[in-house]
Parts: sequence; C-alpha cells; structure tokens
Amino acid sequence: METAPAPRAGCPVQLTTFIGREREIAAVDDLLQSTRLVTLTGVGGAGKTRLAAEVAARVTPRFEASAWVDLASLSDPALVAELVAATLGYREEAGRSAVQTMVHRLCECDTFVILDNCEHLVDACAEVAETLLKGCPSVRILATSREALGVPGEQAWLVPPLSLPAGVAAAEVLSSEAGRLFLERARAVRPAFSLDDASAPAVAQICRRLDGIPLAIELAAARVGVLAPQQIAARLDDSFKLLISSGRSTVPRHRTLRETIDWSHALLDPAEAALFRRLSVFAGTFSLDAVEAICPDAGVLDVLSSLVDKSLVVMETVGGEARYRLLETLRQYGHDRLTAADEVADLRRRHAQFFTELVAAREREMFGGAGERELTARLVAEEGNFRAAGDWAHETGDHTTSLRLCAALHWHWYARGHFREGWKRLQEALAHADGVPPLHAGKAYVAAAMTARLIGALDQVAPNAARAVALLRDQNDAWHLSYALVFLGVSTPDPAAAERLFIEATGLARAHAPGSVLLAFGLFWHGVLALNQRDLDGAERL
Repeated sequence: METAPAPRAGCPVQLTTFIGREREIAAVDDLLQSTRLVTLTGVGGAGKTRLAAEVAARVTPRFEASAWVDLASLSDPALVAELVAATLGYREEAGRSAVQTMVHRLCECDTFVILDNCEHLVDACAEVAETLLKGCPSVRILATSREALGVPGEQAWLVPPLSLPAGVAAAEVLSSEAGRLFLERARAVRPAFSLDDASAPAVAQICRRLDGIPLAIELAAARVGVLAPQQIAARLDDSFKLLISSGRSTVPRHRTLRETIDWSHALLDPAEAALFRRLSVFAGTFSLDAVEAICPDAGVLDVLSSLVDKSLVVMETVGGEARYRLLETLRQYGHDRLTAADEVADLRRRHAQFFTELVAAREREMFGGAGERELTARLVAEEGNFRAAGDWAHETGDHTTSLRLCAALHWHWYARGHFREGWKRLQEALAHADGVPPLHAGKAYVAAAMTARLIGALDQVAPNAARAVALLRDQNDAWHLSYALVFLGVSTPDPAAAERLFIEATGLARAHAPGSVLLAFGLFWHGVLALNQRDLDGAERL
C-alpha cells in the first residue's frame, strides 16, 4: 500500500520586506527544537504572525509535512479541528472523522503545524493542540495568540517590541529595528523619502511613542505621503485618527489601530474590560497596591493577571517588585473607553488622592534627600503618576491637594535635581494658598523657601520662610515649624536674630525629633552661621 504524499500547506506570501528580528527568529527556532508547542504571544500589531512566518520559513524544511492554519476569519469553535484537518489535507474516512484521520496519519511523519490567530478561539485551539501532541509524538506546533493556550508543556513566548533608537541622530535611528521599519514603509508610499538628521528626531519620537509596535509604526509611516515626520509626531496624541491604512491587501482588523485593539477588547469579559479602561488613569508604570486602591473592582489581582495573559498589560519586575504598564496606544484606547463610561473624574480623583497620600505619609523619611534606597526607587517609578496627580489637582482647582503634593515631593525633587519643575508647581499652587488650611499652606511655603535657594532666587527665600513660620506656629507641627525656622534663619541678615531662630529650631528638633536628619540640618546651618562669625569654638560645639 502506497503512503500518500505528506501534505505541505505553505506560509502566506509576504508582500513587504521583513525588518530585523534575527535574535527572535533564532530564539523561537531553538525553542521548537526542545519544545513541542510554542505560542507567540503579544499585543495586537506586535508582529506575531509575521514572526511566525519567518520562523516557519526556516523551520518547515526540517519536517516531512507542514500546514499554516489561519483562524482569524473563523468564529465557530466547533470548526477549528475540522479546519486544521482540512488544511493538512485530511477528510473523513470510513469509521473515522477528519480529526481522527488526521491524528492517525500524522503518526506516520514529522509534522509542523502553525496555528495563527488563536486568541478568539483559545479553548478550541488548546483542545486541538493537546489532541495532536498526545496522539502524534512527531508533531510540533507553533501558535500565535494574544494569550497562551494553557496546554501542558506549552512554552509561551512574548514577542518583544522592535528595538528603539538609542538617540536622535540619523545613524542612531537607522541602527534600530523600529527606525528601519519606518524608513522602509515610508519609502513604499514616498520613494524619495530619506531619513536624515533633520527628520531623525521626529522619527525617533514616533518610534518611542508607539512603543516599537510594528503595526503602529507601519501605519504612521504610511502618513509620510501627506505629512512630514514632525507633523506625524505632533499628532500622536490622537493616534487613532492618524493611524489608518487604506491598503486593499491589509487584513481588515489591521486597517486602523483602533480596529486592532477593538479585536482584543471584544474578547474581554465585563470585569476585564472595566479594569482595562480604569488602568488608563495611570501615567507610566504602576503597582498592584495602587490598582487595588484606585480601581473599584473586585478580585483585582486575578483580573489584572488575566489582562497580562491577554497581552493588554505589560508586567515588569523592578527591584524585586512587579510593576505594570499599558503601552501608550492601549492607554489612549482605554482612556477613550473610560471617557465613554463617564468614569474619568472619579478615577482621576482617586488616583490623585492615592498618590498624594503615598508621598505625604513618607515625607519625613525623604527629608534632606536622605530616603532609603527602596523608597527612592518607588518614588522614581511613580514620577509620572505624581505629575498626573498634580496636573489633575491644578486643572480641577483642588488647591489643597496641589499644595500637599508639592510640599511632600520637594525633597524628592531636590534628590532628583528637578528644581525648576518643583519651583513652577509650587508657584502655581501657592497662588491659591489663602483658601487652603494653614498647615498645608505653611508646609508648601517652607518647601518654596528651600527650592528658591536651590534655583538661586535668593530674594524669595525669606518671604516664603516668614510666611511658613507665621502659618505653622499654631499648627502643632513642631517638625515643620523647626524646618521653617531654619530657613528663616538662613535668610536673616542679622546674625543675632538668625542665632535666635536657629536655637529655637534646633530646640524643637531635639525635643520632637532627636537623632533626626532635621536636627542635623538645623545644627549644620547654625554651625555655618558660627563659622561666618569666625566663632570656630562655637561651630565645633555644634
């Protein structure tokens, strides 16, 4: 009995050149030699299908049979197994279904199966994959999906973004995969386009703003026919109107960036959809405790884990802590959904409240820029969220929150060298200090006195310190009163008056914060006064 020729259903023909990804192709190839099921995961537009095609082109010759199964247009889970069998060339035989026939025949040869676009049929794809792996020892499967299939023995492999430009010079942009892809696709619509030092900064900005996502970069490059790169970069705040393709050969769900994300969003259950849009309130990365405090959702950890699994949230480990982020295009999409749900005001209020309390509760630990390494790392990681909280408070006229946030952050600004930003925000907030509780206003004024000295606005130190002392004397906050007295002493030209202020300041610190950085701070400036008066013995005693 003759054995039928092994089926070989080829990869889809690609009409554009493939840019970069050499390391990724090699890594997936290596995995396929040791693992029987590899699933390429990633956000929509990350290039999963294209990477799978390039891997398949390398891997397929090693197998007797192969099949590329495109599931994007299939909506009925019951038909997945039938489609896989049909693509491999198997039909029903006497007493056997097409799937049974496929399993029976695939035992006879080494076979490579590519299951493309599994995310909307995950359970059915998992069942087929497990059936093939159990029944056919010589079968290997490469799948693409926005989430892993969850089959025993599966190796999920997250498709990374394209490498980004290290700088803004033309050579640096062209050395990145994202930059080269932009140039290649831009020349497809405008052959004379060149990436030079004039256009390179804008192209670098586009690549970074789009997080190195191939589809987004391709859609942006397509606009070169009507817009200069600088104009494209300037319009990325509304990327969904900008990033649209009119190409007839483009897969329908990839014609616009919104359609690509719509495809993923439609697969979410109500709890996942709600948390996804609420996560758009964060700026930059965020922590689990922040999500649990700000988002009014039950079972946050489980739902967040599901969003990570579905490639809608990126998880990164920083200093032993898991932090999360939305890619910028997903954040914009989520914000649109948050606006449609009329939840923006409530979520931004909760966000500002959480981050104000987070830093206000630790402000004394940051005094003098002497915060512990873990605290400093956390505050650095949250800088985007602090700015977003401050912006919201300023925009909505919540002057108390503005002043509290500025006062609590000013030593962090000092440690990070953000003097000008701190001064600007303090000035904006202090313009409304009269309507704020005296304690919060007083703490902001002493922060302004210190920041004024840092930026060289020496004429602003004394007025701000004097206001701080006047407001804090009746507030039962010895710490901040001592701090304000130190700066009033620093800015007082009369040595005798300054001496009295330093004595009061250090007396308060000794009584209420012995052994603290605050006490050392007061003693330091008292010692500087003594040195300036040539009182070396007095300076040494201090």
